[in-house]
Amino acid sequence: MHALSADNSLNIQSIIYRRDIVSVYQAIVDTTDMSILAYEALCRGPAGPMQSPLQLFEHAQHCEMMTDLEFLCWNIACSAFDAGAEQRLFLNIHPSTLLDPRCQSELMRSIQANPKLSPSNIVLELCERQAIADFDAFRAVLAPYRDAGFGIAIDDLGAAYCGLQRWLELKPDYIKIDRHFAQDIHRDAYKAQFMQGLLALAATTNAKIIVEGIELREEAEALHNMGIRLMQGYYFHRPGTAIGNTVTRNGFHSSTKSERAVKPATGTISTLISPSQAFDINTRLDRVIDLFHNNTHLNAIPLIDESGSAMGMITRHQALDVYTREFGRELNSRKPVKHFMDSAPLIVDASTSLEAASYKITNSDREDLIQEFIISEQGRYLGVVKTVDLLRKITEQQILSARHANPLTLLPGNVPINDTISNLLQQHADFWVAYCDINHFKAFNDAYGYSQGDSAIKALATVIQSHCNASSDFVGHVGGDDFIIVFRSAVVEPKCERICADFEQAVLNLYDDDALREGGIISQDRKGNATFYATMTLSIGLVHPDPMLVSSAHAVSALASDAKKAAKKLAGGGVYTSRRQH
Repeated sequence: MHALSADNSLNIQSIIYRRDIVSVYQAIVDTTDMSILAYEALCRGPAGPMQSPLQLFEHAQHCEMMTDLEFLCWNIACSAFDAGAEQRLFLNIHPSTLLDPRCQSELMRSIQANPKLSPSNIVLELCERQAIADFDAFRAVLAPYRDAGFGIAIDDLGAAYCGLQRWLELKPDYIKIDRHFAQDIHRDAYKAQFMQGLLALAATTNAKIIVEGIELREEAEALHNMGIRLMQGYYFHRPGTAIGNTVTRNGFHSSTKSERAVKPATGTISTLISPSQAFDINTRLDRVIDLFHNNTHLNAIPLIDESGSAMGMITRHQALDVYTREFGRELNSRKPVKHFMDSAPLIVDASTSLEAASYKITNSDREDLIQEFIISEQGRYLGVVKTVDLLRKITEQQILSARHANPLTLLPGNVPINDTISNLLQQHADFWVAYCDINHFKAFNDAYGYSQGDSAIKALATVIQSHCNASSDFVGHVGGDDFIIVFRSAVVEPKCERICADFEQAVLNLYDDDALREGGIISQDRKGNATFYATMTLSIGLVHPDPMLVSSAHAVSALASDAKKAAKKLAGGGVYTSRRQH
């Protein structure tokens, strides 16, 4: 590391004294509905070499002014942050800064400069550049911050000093996964399996995973389809000064295990609406109390304004709590209910899928149990849904999904595949069917074992899903290495060709160096003879059934099977498009 001159020290001092720092913010996106969970505050120095935060903090560290610079960055970031009440602000903090006796007071001073902020929506993001030698002592340092309501995040898991030990010892609320593990994950079966392992670990430690550095749509879709919802990167949002509530990503298509396993789609939350009279927000509190007294089964009352827009909700507990306080009836009975309502209830758009609505509820940070929530359409009140009804419906669908899903990939099996095709035929819909089969799979499975064979099958599942539109296409797993795709999206043949190419590339990670050097392996054929088998490829038989001429899913299956047999005859695998439509 190069030595720094006194000029550098004066330069850092000058930057801090003049507060010559600009704060920019990068969104952390929940891909379930493209809402922005939080923003990470990033600093930029004055124009020139010090504009880069890496250079800025490197110089500050060597001048022993890093803590003062960090305090300044927090203060500027908090002062300029103008976001919704439920959005969090992630502040970068080095472990050594937490040991400074001024740290908590400086944090509180920065937060108090912005009336929209409190410790409950601040997350301290521990940077990875420093090792933690004594975890017991560091946990003790973190304790008062947790007690005050701050969230804790570990930055860049897998980079520098940031590893699994830090995760398990500190038990953070958020884990931010380094860019390396997400890069090209839609093509890399090993990375996909590793990420699944991290997701399972997060579930056991009650941590939420945030994957950083997302730059490609395919990466985002593959991660979302694994069950990872929180992401950050240039694909979604570049750092800037603008603050919003959602991002728009045209072309982003996502599905979840429950959505993939049940087709047709699970439906929207509007199917569960219970009619419930809404009151005007200016209704007197005593009228609301009377309604609760006269209807013992009523738990909450939705509240609207004069235009019919959903504005809030008041629960039985909230209303009676006001009335039972000393002089509560005398002081408040004639006041409008808007003064006592929950002005930030859970409001879900009527077009939201059941699974997405369930995700909103189960990932809500509210400490009270949400028993009912409001359904709106373009802001206008439609009705309420009972949480118990939604969870019951989701449970029913999960049971149905599990009954017919392939246990390895959790994709729908033969029954849902046939049901999907039958429904499309009844609707006289236009669709394509692709029958996918791995070439030389048995030889690979025999040579490397069933565990690696399962890895090849899961790699194919990941590749297929990355090229399918979850809102219209259907992916099913017949069994073994056979998959069915029912395409409703356009331009089908090029997609199938890309699936073949990406799978061929992905499975190379499953072979040893000798096989890669030779281009394949020696394995026994069905007669027991030693035979050379090239690395695995994919064959796809593609058919375009005429729903006016084909009467059953069985007939479509026969068409697809014949096309697959023709595809298997292609040298090196590939796509065979059948001209037969019935």
